[in-house]
Amino acid sequence: MRASSLLLLALLGLALPLLVSARLHERFAAHITPAAIAEAETSFELIDASNIDRAFTQLQQEELKNEFETFKRKHLRKYPSPQHEQYRFNVFKSNMARAAELNRLNPEAKFGVTRFADLHPVEFKRHFRNFQPLVGDKAVHRKELKVRRSMQGVSALPDAWDWRHPTDGRPVAVTPVKDQGQCGSCWAFSATEQVESDYIMAGGKPTELSPQQTVDCDKYDGGCNGGDTITAYKYMQQAGVQCEQSYPYFSGRTGRGGECKYNATAVIAKISGFTYATPGCDDSCTNQDEETLRQNLYQHGPVSICVDASPWQWYQSGILTPSTGCASGYYDLNHCVQLVGYGVDKDSGAKYWSARNSWSTSWGEAGYIRLSYGQNTCGVADEATQVQIVKA
Repeated sequence: MRASSLLLLALLGLALPLLVSARLHERFAAHITPAAIAEAETSFELIDASNIDRAFTQLQQEELKNEFETFKRKHLRKYPSPQHEQYRFNVFKSNMARAAELNRLNPEAKFGVTRFADLHPVEFKRHFRNFQPLVGDKAVHRKELKVRRSMQGVSALPDAWDWRHPTDGRPVAVTPVKDQGQCGSCWAFSATEQVESDYIMAGGKPTELSPQQTVDCDKYDGGCNGGDTITAYKYMQQAGVQCEQSYPYFSGRTGRGGECKYNATAVIAKISGFTYATPGCDDSCTNQDEETLRQNLYQHGPVSICVDASPWQWYQSGILTPSTGCASGYYDLNHCVQLVGYGVDKDSGAKYWSARNSWSTSWGEAGYIRLSYGQNTCGVADEATQVQIVKA
């Protein structure tokens, strides 16, 4: 799409809509009837498509249509009816308006068509952003919990570090990017990936562990309806974690958890608890300590984090900044990922964090995103944790 077309859309101030999972979309779409479309258009308060159409010349309309056709081919989209296809096209157009506005607000990054480009934001949140912070009497008092203190001074840290390719002889501490699919299990993926990384750091063989076990068997959390890494660790401390091969992931296809099939004899990794990699918070989180977080990431390995991923739906590449509108307060968090490194952009000199997502390698920078350093971007330092491995 031409930049002029995107800018024109942005200036209209249109609503925010979004996106659905690639391979899973066919199943998802099959359940949306014309009646459901009409209901969605009301409940989601969708834009008036005619307003978009009037904003374009005939040539610009064709460019949008061509982009949508390319998107459908690339991501194997098949819609159940012409009405549904028109509905998705309207959402797609509005999404491109939002992407254009983000490109204007955050020129350090690139936003546009992603694998989620035909999902409304409400749909996207339901299926892909399901961190559920604990509240009230169940809340963890983060300011009172143990924080790991690094022995490494900030001045001694390298300017850049990434656990995908460490340069000091220590092992690669990151497993391949995963895909949570159409299940709100980001919290389970983040917690499981953290155990994987700390297991490697403790001398274990690199092994992909099972998020499905936690989705099915952790009764503190809600499976595909969301959860918290902290309560996931509580379950893992009691049960241990099996490998992916012994308890494979299937909820990405079904959108729901299954019967718990835990096998104690197949447990690979055990944990004794967790620590914060920087002091946590449970409020607006305006003064988080990213330097301690950087120290602990460098010295002890990758770090599980939870963030506000609201603008991530359109993210393609570059350094995402707070100018996108992503919030940093604890109760704004809605998605959990894993921090794997930090660095300095060679062109702009801007500092950034590198985070691994669980939306497959087709999203972002091969499954990763860079977040602006030093501004608690998207709440990167609100709930940053590492686990303690029980050595055999």
